[in-house]
Amino acid sequence: MRYVTTAAALALCAAFTASAVSAHTTLVTSIPKEGETLNASPLEIRLTFSEPIEPLLSAMEVVGAKGEGLDIGKPMVQGAEMAIPLEGLLDAGIYKVNWHLVSMDGHRVEGAFAFEVAR
Repeated sequence: MRYVTTAAALALCAAFTASAVSAHTTLVTSIPKEGETLNASPLEIRLTFSEPIEPLLSAMEVVGAKGEGLDIGKPMVQGAEMAIPLEGLLDAGIYKVNWHLVSMDGHRVEGAFAFEVAR
């Protein structure tokens, strides 16, 4: 009986370890925050992820209320952060940020969130 308990405990530990290793990169924080209403255009959009990301395979785009993509250039990626300066470019309205990345382990992850500029 003792061997069965030990084997079960080892199997359980292996399952948890495999889950932790196969977990995908997640968005931890964003500036601006999802659903946030700002009184002025943000100076930048900054995304922080749960682990480092691949700079050449990661990007974001900002889409206006009418579905038009804004020409914001390529974001800077360093470690687990992706950021792009906006320099006050956004007028009043609702904006959606679409992002995708490839984590250092090769997994592609994508997501989106919206925020509002109310002047």
